[in-house]
Parts: sequence; C-alpha cells; structure tokens
Amino acid sequence: MKEYTDLEGKYFDEVLLLVKEENLKQLETWGVQKHSLPMWYLITGEEFGEVAKSILEEEVLGQRKTEIIQECIQTITLLMKIVEMVRNDIND
Repeated sequence: MKEYTDLEGKYFDEVLLLVKEENLKQLETWGVQKHSLPMWYLITGEEFGEVAKSILEEEVLGQRKTEIIQECIQTITLLMKIVEMVRNDIND
C-alpha cells in the first residue's frame, strides 16, 4: 500500500456522498434507529471489527480494497448517527 499523504481533502466530498448514500440505505433497511449510547457503541464496535477484518483480508489474502472502503463508510455512518443523536439531545 502506498504511503498516505494528506490529499487536502481531495476525496472528502466523495466520501461524504458515500456516507449520505449509506445513511439512506440504512434508513431504508432498518428505519430510524433509536438506541442508547451504550448500544450504539456496541453496534459501532462490531462495524469497526469488520473494518479490521477487511484490512486483514486485504493484507494477508490480497482481497479487494473496496471492502475496506465499504466497511469504513458503514462505520462512519454509524458514528454520524451517534453525533446526530447527541446533538439532538443537546438542542432539546
């Protein structure tokens, strides 16, 4: 894998679009999810484990990097849901 350098947000908008699409997909699949913070933590932890698994599979087995991206997008989306929930609590 090439060494990462800060690309000055070269893909930032693209990543945000992927997160937005994933959010809509999750809403379609699960509806509006209302979990406690500890439950969100557990769900996100499971997704983070999927990121680790994808990285390991890519590094050891030479599998596709697209799996890493997809797992990261799913994890980012869940983290954003936590932010939304906490902000909503602050603003109420």
